[in-house]
Amino acid sequence: MSSQPGPVDDARLPENPDSAQQGAGDAEGVMRCSEWSRMEQVNPAGTAGSYAGFLLIDWPLPWPRDVSEISQLAGVAAMARESSVRLQAVVPQPEQPLRVAFYRWEASKGVYAGLEAPAGTDSAATAKMFLAGGVPGGTAPIDVTDVLVCGHGRRDRCCGSLGTALEVETKATGRLDGRYRVRRTSHTGGHRFAPTALVLGEGTCWGYLDTDTLIAVLERSGSPSDVAGCYRGFTGLDSPQAQALEAALLEKVGWELLAWPRRGVLLADARMRFEATPPAGPPRAWEARVVPGRILTPPPCGAPRSGSEKSDREFAVVELAEID
Repeated sequence: MSSQPGPVDDARLPENPDSAQQGAGDAEGVMRCSEWSRMEQVNPAGTAGSYAGFLLIDWPLPWPRDVSEISQLAGVAAMARESSVRLQAVVPQPEQPLRVAFYRWEASKGVYAGLEAPAGTDSAATAKMFLAGGVPGGTAPIDVTDVLVCGHGRRDRCCGSLGTALEVETKATGRLDGRYRVRRTSHTGGHRFAPTALVLGEGTCWGYLDTDTLIAVLERSGSPSDVAGCYRGFTGLDSPQAQALEAALLEKVGWELLAWPRRGVLLADARMRFEATPPAGPPRAWEARVVPGRILTPPPCGAPRSGSEKSDREFAVVELAEID
């Protein structure tokens, strides 16, 4: 069996053709998960997940519900999982050779350093070489920002419709230059906050996006308080509590926080210390209590509740203060 995908599908189309024609709620009145989250004003902070790296493989649509179910990538998925690396399928770029990109966490720099290589005749072999610490032929540093918009319709209808539209519309504006690659990707988590995006190599996750908000995030334009309610967190932090505290600090510190190496340290009694290192000047630190908030159960997207839905917890940040 070939380890390469078949012909590239039209990347402009959602996996479920009907999904692009439907709104946040279904015709039968069943609510979509993203509509419900907006109605309930669900705070996305703390939902980004924590990963040692990201493996991006160009792979044409259609994708199964879980990309680990792609037979040619099953071994890659298992190897990535063992290394705490998140596997992402990415819609190939038109008339471009298939590529594999690997972002590895570098704590000292506070970013995910990216390398990419031609997939060659065996995408899986190229991906496995990256995961094993090797350097595939033709490897080069990634010198652009990858903006991965979730458009995984088989996983979630909201992402399939809203995410796909966001990717297409953002590209169509012509407002982003060659420093950015906006691409449609598989499930990134947080579909209830659709449209969502993952920005690499900085490792930040965002939800409730529209084109203007996404461009503001990328260009660091306007006040961060305008987009703080869209911030899911930094995947280089190791807990939801640290991500929730970071989101609260984004409003106070400003955009520059997202460029600093940073970490959260869990203390006693729900207290957390957050440390960040600016490129100039002394390190900075804050402490706060990060306490459990609401427990919420989003509905299954476009389907009646069954009683077995997964619940999520919000976190509230209180008593936040900078310390010497």
